[in-house]
Amino acid sequence: MMMSVIVILASCIENEIFQNTMGNPSDKCISFGVSKDANSWKPYSRALKENTFFNMSSESRDATFNVDVEIVEKEKSHTRGMQVTEASEVKEFDVAAYYYGEGESIAQAFFTEKVTDGVNVLDKVYYWPQEGLMDFMAISPTGVVSIMPTADDYNTNSVSFDYTIADDESLHRDLMTAVSTGINNGVTGDPVPLNFKHLLASVRFKVGDMQFIKIESLSINNVYGGTITFSYDKDTDVWTNTIPTTKKTYYPDFVDTSGLPTESEIAGNINNATLFMVPQTLPADAEICVTYTALLTGETQSGSANIGGQKWEAGKDYAYSFNIGTSFDVTIPTPADQDAHYIMLEMPYDLGALSSHVSSIKATARFLDDGSNTSTKSGISLKFKDDLTETQKWGIWTDKQYVETITVSTNDGSSSTISEPTNIRGETELSINNLSNTIVLFIEENNGTTSRNGELLFTAIAGENEITIGKGSFKQLCPCWNDMGIGVERIEDAGMIHPFGFANNRKVTYTNPGNQESNWLLKGLFKLLYSWGASGSITDDEGDFITITKGKVLFWDYTDKITLNYGALNNVSTVANSMDGLSNTRALYNFTGGNNLSQIETDLTNNLGWDMSVTEAGETPKDYAAFVALTRNRMYELKTITKASGQSDVVSYKAVLYKENNTDFIEWYLPSSEEAKTLVETGVGSDVISSLHGEYWSSTAGSDADAYAHSYTFYDNTFGSVNENKPRMNELKVRAARNKP
Repeated sequence: MMMSVIVILASCIENEIFQNTMGNPSDKCISFGVSKDANSWKPYSRALKENTFFNMSSESRDATFNVDVEIVEKEKSHTRGMQVTEASEVKEFDVAAYYYGEGESIAQAFFTEKVTDGVNVLDKVYYWPQEGLMDFMAISPTGVVSIMPTADDYNTNSVSFDYTIADDESLHRDLMTAVSTGINNGVTGDPVPLNFKHLLASVRFKVGDMQFIKIESLSINNVYGGTITFSYDKDTDVWTNTIPTTKKTYYPDFVDTSGLPTESEIAGNINNATLFMVPQTLPADAEICVTYTALLTGETQSGSANIGGQKWEAGKDYAYSFNIGTSFDVTIPTPADQDAHYIMLEMPYDLGALSSHVSSIKATARFLDDGSNTSTKSGISLKFKDDLTETQKWGIWTDKQYVETITVSTNDGSSSTISEPTNIRGETELSINNLSNTIVLFIEENNGTTSRNGELLFTAIAGENEITIGKGSFKQLCPCWNDMGIGVERIEDAGMIHPFGFANNRKVTYTNPGNQESNWLLKGLFKLLYSWGASGSITDDEGDFITITKGKVLFWDYTDKITLNYGALNNVSTVANSMDGLSNTRALYNFTGGNNLSQIETDLTNNLGWDMSVTEAGETPKDYAAFVALTRNRMYELKTITKASGQSDVVSYKAVLYKENNTDFIEWYLPSSEEAKTLVETGVGSDVISSLHGEYWSSTAGSDADAYAHSYTFYDNTFGSVNENKPRMNELKVRAARNKP
């Protein structure tokens, strides 16, 4: 005998039970378990992807079109009206139960009830009968049929119901059914298994290759729609449907497609632009029609793709991707990973033949807010430019320029003025004037513990539209920190080796060919090169480094000879600290005579045309190891203009470290010999992360500081040895380090 009580159905998840919690606990009430159907419900399956292309005719003069279809068995998450892909999403259905008495073959109606959102309170609860079998039929969502099949309906060989594919897309729903037969769980009380199958085909739309395109309208024309009849064959457990004879046009509702990346879903305000359609073989004249605007030109065009003959099957998802190509070919290369220190990153670009309708193009850059940036400099702004100053061309990160103007007068005197600093680092937003060029991105050091990711964006202004026309991603590595808090740079300059420096006996003499007016220019030239930057500067009078021999005509003194003596450079024996590389590097920076003498050789030869003779041979000094390490820091540029009456201006450039409280501000330095022993590198020697391997200069001088310094050796990230008393003009690798902030 059936008892009239209340049933509460809880929210279902996969294989979750709709379980009665009221009534006589000793009795077994009927409950339901929802699960996937193994044959027709396969979320995330990609096995059915078809690379099928449909030719698309168009009114366009300069574009190519095609549409491809991707067939997938249910992979989207569930929202109102979208296809259901997980059992947990089946939250509403109508269910009918049919009872067979012991030995009977004719079913009797047992109940018809409604389950809504898993929390609806029903009028009745039903218990398993003592004897006999039960069949169950469920249809989701609720309300698809006004009356569930009666017992008379169910006792026919084919159970059927009518369903109408609505013209209004907002009424489209994912229609599913489940049939469970021959169940008798009166002893165990196990839930009735409801294996839901999809009865309709879902059709949706995606962005393919369609840069700079905005879809204005979208329709799918000449497909069968309207009212259909679904029939269930109890013998074969198969649902079939009739095919309407009426052809319909459907208009998916969608939001703006501008700027969507390839493979993005064309989302909608209703049903996420998904249609639920009659399973059918499409008529020969079925087509997808698109009206779109080319954002860079402002022209509106249209096209259509014939999809006739394709078969839409129940339970499958058809994603149509639009490929609307243009004549614009934009290239923003993705550079290799960048090092942790101050970086100037060259990013070449090619914007192709952009339309004349584009009024302007700009570039911006940013670090991504993806949790990758642990640097203490996380608030910095990225800057870039498309031209470089002299020091930047040398590869030195300079962001300010000071201009010193030296005026040399005829009375053998000189005066100088220093300008306020100007920005030479670039702008956060750069106007692009050339369709093909190289942008140099200025990136401050990453002193954090993770690599940080960034993005370069090119945008074009066309009419009222601001369009992203290209992107270039980049990554800046962090230092590789050891347990002492010393981090080493990650990427070595390929093939770059340098001397420790300051051990050279070269001596060069220049003789005035008779142009006595040059005396005044020399006075300013010496001041230019040696009065700024480092202590221990070279003098411009008779001294250890430069010897000036003067001549006299009547009452007029002039410079007759200049001798440059490399062997008289400062002794660096004080730079012998084996523990503190930062102190060593600061001291070595202040012994810059070798570089200064090398520079004045060039200036005297190129600008004055004096006769040169080398009285003692020796190699012209190159960039010394400590200075190479220092160029990993932020520096500023000193541009000096020397003016003299009757002479052309002489312009020279110098990169100088920042000073704070009259002390050189150094973050990256040449490690000492003891610090070198502790360096670590987690790389594997790839082209973007270089293992510590080979012989490197330390910043520690040798026992004879005029001639030797200490180096160190690594073998594939394993420390080998400190090598004492290496000749200081040997050329070895340089790896800069810094202290953890």
